[in-house]
Amino acid sequence: MVLRQARRGTRLQPWVPSTKTRQSQAQRSYIAHRTNKRSVLFLKLTIPTSVYVRSIDERVKIPILIETLREVFGEFGNVVDVIAKKSVKRKGQAFVIYDSEESAQDAIDDLQGFEIFGKQIYLEFARTRSDATVLKEEGDEGLESHKEHRLAEKERKQAIEAANAKPVKRVAAEELAERPAKSTKSAQAGGVVPDEYLPPNKVLLLRDLPEDYGQAGLTAIFSRFPGFKEVRTAPARPDIAFVEYEDEAGAIMAKEATGGMTLGDKAIRVTFQKQSLPADRLIDIYVGEMTPETKPFRVQQILLETMSDYFKSALQANAFAEGKEARLTFPEDSLNAWKVLMRWAFARTVPHWNDGRDDDGIDSGFELLLIDCWVLGDKYQIPAFQDEVMLELLYYYREEKIGFDVVKHGVAVTISGSALRRLLAEEVMTNNMEGGVTEDLNQFDGMHFLADFVTARERYDDTGTKGFFDRFGKERKATLEAGPGGTWDEYMVGEKLPCRAWKWESDQLGWGF
Repeated sequence: MVLRQARRGTRLQPWVPSTKTRQSQAQRSYIAHRTNKRSVLFLKLTIPTSVYVRSIDERVKIPILIETLREVFGEFGNVVDVIAKKSVKRKGQAFVIYDSEESAQDAIDDLQGFEIFGKQIYLEFARTRSDATVLKEEGDEGLESHKEHRLAEKERKQAIEAANAKPVKRVAAEELAERPAKSTKSAQAGGVVPDEYLPPNKVLLLRDLPEDYGQAGLTAIFSRFPGFKEVRTAPARPDIAFVEYEDEAGAIMAKEATGGMTLGDKAIRVTFQKQSLPADRLIDIYVGEMTPETKPFRVQQILLETMSDYFKSALQANAFAEGKEARLTFPEDSLNAWKVLMRWAFARTVPHWNDGRDDDGIDSGFELLLIDCWVLGDKYQIPAFQDEVMLELLYYYREEKIGFDVVKHGVAVTISGSALRRLLAEEVMTNNMEGGVTEDLNQFDGMHFLADFVTARERYDDTGTKGFFDRFGKERKATLEAGPGGTWDEYMVGEKLPCRAWKWESDQLGWGF
């Protein structure tokens, strides 16, 4: 195995390859040496069989994280338990419990600075005993006593915090009551103002709109009020829209008349647009080799914010330089993938597998391009875009076989257990069964691809037929609402059907785009 070889002197390879320069063996040795310089007092405060792991990629799902840590740390001894939680306070960290101190020490020595999911992890002995350790050392009675003590300690701390907080609250309430109304209003303005209490603005923000209620329908409703100018919609978010008037008077009248009205079966929300952060300002986006002298992508801020919470956070005017300067820079991203993302944001389309050369002059191979697009959507948390791209890949592999260069690229930029990894593993497995891809898969051992491949083989063996990978089922038995059947939806990461979805090809008697 990779880790055992590393302990015999072979260079330790990262679990997931990174574009950044890998740490040298000298640096890795220095980290291990520095970490092992523990004082006697520190040793007395630690639990020698439990390893505390921090600096883990917070985006990794808990089941995948636990499985990966169990396999990696299992190289150094018997892993009794792996503990990882998804709460905010515990994100990016985990505990690995061994049955011996020697195994825990070996893991800390050899894995210090090891790279998992693209990030280096840092290890030390845990300072509290795990339930598994207590159960092993003291049995059921000891475990019960341990849990009771932990609960009592938690309640004690909460009681102290509550006692300290109450006097502060009383003083704050008394001071607030003595202040004039104007001062109270100013204090509220300093915090987060609820949308319902935003100051008047000539632009209204509409939320919770039915997806089938387009620009024409909204114009018919809001053009009745004086000073109406236009309705602006966001293609990537059909549930929101903006209505602009000549002045605040028209917007106020429209808000009072339409707030809470029902469209279809939904009650819509109508609020004033925040004036402090113009939603329709243009954001300059520089990608890859683009420079300030290069013409950037120029996109409305609201469009970016509706695509992803990532952009919403980055473009806060008072928080980050990106928001203040109305500029985003992504030097490591694929320019071609961003071209596809921008076209999808405005037109809700991605390149189709039989369209030929792209109109935007994209030269990258179709498969490699879509893989980069899926990874881009994963990086910036745009599941709807990922699903559009995945649907195209599924259609493509219904007709074509995967190439080994595509496999190498896809494995390098994805994490184990992801939807795209599953697709790659299944395509490689199918090709192997049919005499296609025959290259040595051991080269992917450090990337955890073999586990994905084994899982794909198990799925194949369970069904006894390649039909399990027929991702579009029996097309003639499909419905327009559900699509063509099959297992295609197991590869989706979003909650909604991809917008391009299905249509009936009458000339081919089949489903397609």
